Order: sequence, then C-alpha cells, then structure tokens
Amino acid sequence: MPNGRLFGLGIASCRGSSVTTTLVRSLTTTYRRLLWQRDDWPDALEDLGAEMRECSASPAEFAGLALICEGVVPDAQVAMNLYCRAYASGAEEAWAVRVTDLAMELGDFSCVARVAGMRHANNGDAVHLRAQALALLDAGRVPAALAPLRATLEVDVGDRNLLALERAASGECANIYEEVRTLGNEAQSIRGGAAAADCLLSAARLAAFLPDSEHYEQLLIRALDADASNITVGALLENHCIESQQWNRLGDLYRVRAQSATTSLEKVEAYRLSGTRLVMRSESPGTGVRLLQQAVSLIYQEQLEDVPQLVAMLDLLTEQLVQSGGTPSAIRLLVRALAHPRTSDEAMWIVNRGLRLADGDVALRRTVVNFESLRENLLANEPAVLEECAAAEIGGEVRGRVKAAGLREEGAERTLIAADVSIAVRAKISTANGKASAMTRDLSETGLFMACDAELAQSDEISLSILIPGEDEWSLSEHDISGVVARVVPGVGYGVRFTNVPEQFLADVRALCG
Repeated sequence: MPNGRLFGLGIASCRGSSVTTTLVRSLTTTYRRLLWQRDDWPDALEDLGAEMRECSASPAEFAGLALICEGVVPDAQVAMNLYCRAYASGAEEAWAVRVTDLAMELGDFSCVARVAGMRHANNGDAVHLRAQALALLDAGRVPAALAPLRATLEVDVGDRNLLALERAASGECANIYEEVRTLGNEAQSIRGGAAAADCLLSAARLAAFLPDSEHYEQLLIRALDADASNITVGALLENHCIESQQWNRLGDLYRVRAQSATTSLEKVEAYRLSGTRLVMRSESPGTGVRLLQQAVSLIYQEQLEDVPQLVAMLDLLTEQLVQSGGTPSAIRLLVRALAHPRTSDEAMWIVNRGLRLADGDVALRRTVVNFESLRENLLANEPAVLEECAAAEIGGEVRGRVKAAGLREEGAERTLIAADVSIAVRAKISTANGKASAMTRDLSETGLFMACDAELAQSDEISLSILIPGEDEWSLSEHDISGVVARVVPGVGYGVRFTNVPEQFLADVRALCG
C-alpha cells in the first residue's frame, strides 16, 4: 500500500486498505497535466470519472480515482460512490472498508447497509448481515430491515437486543418503553464505557419506534458521554441534530469530538469533518466555515505534514468566501496558503484558483502577476517549486476591502463585518409571497444587504430569521427581526432596514464585529 501521497496532496492512506499502486501511478502520470491546466479540480475529477465510465474502466481505476478525490473534493460523497462502484465490480475488501468509513462520516446509513449486503453476498459472513440490518434501522428503513434481521436471528437465536428490535419493527412488541427502560438501567450497571455505550445504543434504536423522539435523543447523548469514540452514536446524533435543526446541540457534539482528539492531526480531522458537514448539509454554513478555518490555521501553525484533504478544505472555504462577496478575502486565503505549500500540485491548485478569482480585478493585479509568474515556474521546472514558493514575494497581505453594498443612511454610523466573517450570517425570509433563504454581504446594527432567491420590491415588509455566530466557533444564536426593503440592486440583492432591533441581536452583532 502506498503512503497516500498521491498527486503530492498528502492524501491519508485508506485505513486498512491495500489499493493497488499501478493504477494510481498511471493516473498521476496520465492526468496530472490535465488537472494542472484546470482551476476547478473537483469539476476536473468529475469529468474524469465520466470518461472512465464511458470507457468501462476497471474497478481498480475507479478505486484509484476515489483515493485522489478524497484529497480534492470537499464532499466525501463523490469518493464514497466511486469506492462503492469499484467494490461492486471488483469485491476488493479494502474498498468495502473505506466506503463504509466514508459513509459513516456522512451519516449515510443506507450506503452502509448496501455495502454490508454486498459483503455478505460475497463471503456469507453473518456479521455483515447483522450490520446490514442495523444500518437499515439507523437509516429509518424499517420494512427493508426485517428480512436481514430475521436472517441474523436464525444464526444468533439468543441475541435479546436483536429479538426486541425485530419485534418492534414488525409491530409485535407490546411495551417498547419498558424494553427501553430495562436496557437503560442495564447500561448503568455496566463497567466500561464502550460496553455501556453499546447497550445505550441498543436502547436508542428501540426508542426510535416511540412517538416522542426525546428518549431517543437522550439515550444517544448518554451513549456518547459513555464513549465519545463510538462512530455510530456520533453519526446518529449528528443526523438527529441536523434534521431537528438543533444547531447549538450539534455544536456541543462537535466540541466533544474536538476535545477528545489527542494530537493536532486528530484535532484537524475533527474540525474538517464537522466543518464540511455543516457547510454542505445544514442551515449553519458560517459555523462550518469557522471550523474549517480553524483546521487550516492549525495546519499552518503546527507545520503539519501529511494532512488529508487540505486542498478540499481550501476549495470549500474559497467557494464560501466568493459566494458571500468576499473575493479579496478568498485571495488572502490563497496567498496565505502559498506561503506554506507542501507540494507542487498543491501550489498549482492554489495558483490556478487565484488567477481565476483575480481575473479582471485591477486592485489585485500585483497578486495576479505573482501567481502568473509562479505558474510558469511550476510548469517549466516542477522540482524547484518549493524553493520558488519560498522565494516569491507572495507572503504579504493582499490589500483591498469589499465595499459595503448595503443601505447608507445619511449621517448614520455603520459598523461593517469583515468579508471573511460576513459569510457566517445566513437569514431565512418570510414575505407576503412565501419563504426564501438569503446570504448577507453587509450586516450592521441598523440593517443589512443580502442576496436571496426571492423577488422583492422597494418598501416590501419582510420578516427575517438571522443566525449569528456566538461566543465560540461552535455556538449560534437565532434572532427574529422585521425589516423593510430600502434598496433594490437588480441582479445583485437588496438593502434592508431593520424596523425592530432586539438588544440581544445588537450585542451579538457588536461581538461579531469585535
């Protein structure tokens, strides 16, 4: 097994994997120049995957592409699907292990169940049948779980927990609450956190059949308290918090995850997982962005090597900054990254992305010249890239500030949030025509400017639900505010003047402005 330094991106080795190196080397040789000419590597890899499907590539080729995608594409879903395709065709056990790991990171229990079913079909091991049944229950697919549950019970007749689950799933359990209470009490008498967590997890799975989700949630919290490293419990609680929009509780979960890390690399991984999940799948992208920023800062601060998915994190951060109107902040992020390049491939991604972002911006011309020069050096003399990056005058901060596009009241003072913080504030809008979502570009104590997917007119009255980051990188506070559309910029967004401003909102905005 290679050490994972594919494309020079420091991609982490697959846990327990033995992916063949031949294909990975061929991909590195064949497609490297393709990626070096593109500024959007996730899109390039997607195109590459489409080409491989058209030419009926081998399972090992799909697995190799998946391994590369892990370091480039922010959402692990892409790599997971590629590994899944590879395993379905080639049945390499290492690929099944990796796709299961990625599916657990995403809380995709349907995928866990699908792979477990394939593994059982390939080797007949009942442990995979059990894993399939439990994953289907965790995914909420109760009817589909019945057949593997019953087949597992034929092998393990004495498993009381499985029997209780089968009876609950088939509607034959007379008193589910009593079963849940019994398991909860048993867990209190068990010595050893892992065993107690497993018992509480069984109780939570039964509690999922109760009409009230409170017992389910509390049992998962207790299980995580007993064993913070239980991946299944963490994924179930994470899914539950996202579905029920309990963002602060989700923040507590992520805090526990980071605090349980014992090394800087583990802490970076905790920030990365939490941040990516929040940005990709929740109403709280700003908190996710701050966690990703924490991860990247820690990498630079500790001068960490072999960090998986640094390019993926930078890609996601850049995208979020640009979406919020913070292109200069995105450029600053890339300039800082160029001061710490570990490989020529990483440097080329940064340069290509920076050139695209700075295109046509006179204020960023000096940076563009530096990027263009470095790109030529990379193409002409790749072995010397690290020395060139260190010698290039690209370490200074790119000057420039996003101009406030929002409402300007005569004589009014406005405290603006820096562009790299404004992405943390997302709003939900209720108008006479329905509901919509928005991203703020300029927030102050008196109003905001927002881009949204609703058609608004001058003087429209709206209701806003604004999520503001709290005292640390984990917490959020939600504020309900009324406003009126005071400015319309066609194709750009709307300036909104607040008509009621709660004191706590003012305090949170002032704290955010620092």
